[in-house]
Amino acid sequence: MTDIIQVKVADYKVAASPLTLISYGLGSCVGVSLFDEDKKIGGLAHIMLPKGGENTEPKFFPRYADTAIKLMLSDMEALGCDRGKLVAKFAGGSSMFPGLKKDDKSIGERNVDAVVEIFNLLQIPVSASDTGGSHGRSIRFNAETGEMKISSVRQETIII
Repeated sequence: MTDIIQVKVADYKVAASPLTLISYGLGSCVGVSLFDEDKKIGGLAHIMLPKGGENTEPKFFPRYADTAIKLMLSDMEALGCDRGKLVAKFAGGSSMFPGLKKDDKSIGERNVDAVVEIFNLLQIPVSASDTGGSHGRSIRFNAETGEMKISSVRQETIII
């Protein structure tokens, strides 16, 4: 039986094989994984918001795409991962609250944009994603294989 580590909203975890990281209830939030196939080490973040402000306290960094991904990357590098070998995947970013738009984009769309922006900045390739729509998702990230299993109510389960 594979051990499972739950990643809660506005948090992240890093784990080595054979562990599985799981996060429930991704609506407008985005679940972001990083994976080092050589080391069999992965990380999963449950990102709630696109960017923290200048006065954001460090205890809130895991909430934001721009800071959570950097923290997770730092923890993975501390375990011996090579940034040049990491691959990213992400899922979520649904439009759960269509009436709450800023600059004509939902919070889910802004979260996805922020994730893409930070991976471009860090020069980490994205191998797959499953975003948008109006449905929630739960994800299981396998630190052995790098597979992200995405399940949703009334949607087919997919693996990216």
